[in-house]
Amino acid sequence: MINRLGRVRAGLSIRFLLRQLMVILLLARLDLSEGPLFYTAAACIPDLFFGLQIPHGALTTLIRLRRTMPVITRNVDLNAVRITDAPPRVLMRRSGEKMLHLDIPAMAGLLIAAGTGENAAAYAGAALTLLLALLYVAALAPLPAPQPAGAPARRRAQGRRHLAERVPARPSVLYFSGSNESAYQGNMWLETMARIEGRPLIIMRERGLVPQLAETSVPVSASVRAPT
Repeated sequence: MINRLGRVRAGLSIRFLLRQLMVILLLARLDLSEGPLFYTAAACIPDLFFGLQIPHGALTTLIRLRRTMPVITRNVDLNAVRITDAPPRVLMRRSGEKMLHLDIPAMAGLLIAAGTGENAAAYAGAALTLLLALLYVAALAPLPAPQPAGAPARRRAQGRRHLAERVPARPSVLYFSGSNESAYQGNMWLETMARIEGRPLIIMRERGLVPQLAETSVPVSASVRAPT
């Protein structure tokens, strides 16, 4: 169902926004459209809360880009390359969903206020939602540290040095290209490559194939961009 909704442009953010707008319409149907509760809901959810999605999305994208290596590798020594530490997993894993779910206090407060007439619950929920969203953005802000000057070039040079040391005069190389569904064909050769004497090497044309490979002791390399 989620995949089908995505195909009709009803993605995650749209579904959350529709739910929030339905709560605002509920307040209007309850003849609360002229009170402070309605204006609090209209200002907090569509404007302030979704406004914070912009810096949040920009920061998470920047963090991922700063840690994108020009070459995807396995079993390759990259100690000479300075790679920034990975950000906390709790902040980056499914970060978009986590940010959107911070609207729960505001939604709960609005529904409680609509049912009981106690607007304090709505104000407290909206304040908590905005506070949590601000804290989330603030926690991400210092993470995208600038890369050292020339870092991408050094990483590529390190990869080339490793290949020069690894590949003998008559190299045994498995070069593979295909879709993710065809990765099993590459896995069929892993045991054979591991038994080859010398310095075998596996080169993948598409970087998305590297996670599809089974465990192997043979070095694996794949460019971020497919070669032309």
